[in-house]
Amino acid sequence: MPETFELLWNVLLDFRKQFHQNPSGLDQVTAAISSEGFSMVPGHPSFSDRRQFYLTVCTIEMDCPGSHNSLFFIDNQLKVQVLNQGILNEQETEFMSFFLPFCVMPKFACTLRRAVSIVHLAQSIDGRMATANHNSRWISNSENLVFVHRMRALSDAILIGSNTLKIDKPALTVRNVDGPNPVKIVIGNSAENFESLLKGSGRVIHLAGNARHKNAQIETINLHHNAGYINPHTILEELYRLGICSVYIEGGAFTTSGFIRERAVDIINFYIAPVIMGSGLSLEFNGIARVEDALELQDCRFMPMGEGMLVSGHLKPLDK
Repeated sequence: MPETFELLWNVLLDFRKQFHQNPSGLDQVTAAISSEGFSMVPGHPSFSDRRQFYLTVCTIEMDCPGSHNSLFFIDNQLKVQVLNQGILNEQETEFMSFFLPFCVMPKFACTLRRAVSIVHLAQSIDGRMATANHNSRWISNSENLVFVHRMRALSDAILIGSNTLKIDKPALTVRNVDGPNPVKIVIGNSAENFESLLKGSGRVIHLAGNARHKNAQIETINLHHNAGYINPHTILEELYRLGICSVYIEGGAFTTSGFIRERAVDIINFYIAPVIMGSGLSLEFNGIARVEDALELQDCRFMPMGEGMLVSGHLKPLDK
């Protein structure tokens, strides 16, 4: 990735850190960027130093800080408006516009009193997330893998189901980009197969209806359930109580379907691979009788990723 994008990525990581440190009190954060790098500017800067380029993200409307500076506004629906592009080119502006909402998740979690949730799934053109025997390796590509690791770095936690843990044995760490590792969360009643998550450092949480662990490295939290099923809204509220403001949900099909079915999702990222599988696992919830009853995405963004395509959007609210 070009050097400018690496600098902008580090700015995003620092923005996230600033909002984490003061989630309810910040309404804007500014970075001053020069040929020597960047630094965070405390308070409300004057933008007077013309030797620097100022990049600001705000959650309240504010005046434009000069024609060569960049100003991004994020509204209460996590939608981004580019109020001033400044000296950023189109690709750089798109890069910042996409990832900036994930930097301010702590502020929105404080308002919602629950963790903000992001679902990511990779699927074939015909909607299959894995083969019938649960093999999903290589549906994604290298560009999407980098994207996933950026999302991990910007999220407080990453969540998977116990079946995905058993089959894939993932590490759930950030490896392809710079950034912090998220908290690792597994949902399901099985207390087995946690070895891959314990190889590195970091917090590991098991959310279950009735489970026990002998390993002190695993935080086991038993939540109210109905025949083993834990409502996703209960999970998001519990995560916020644990200090987790954003959670990145990576699967599998059963876990992802549950969050979407219960509308416990704020943002959905679909990576669509240019392959046709013909059979296999896909999202599953109660069938619909009419196409107009399907769940809809709105405010969609489309990002080419190699030969594939990422579609990102918000679930459209139900008509009242």
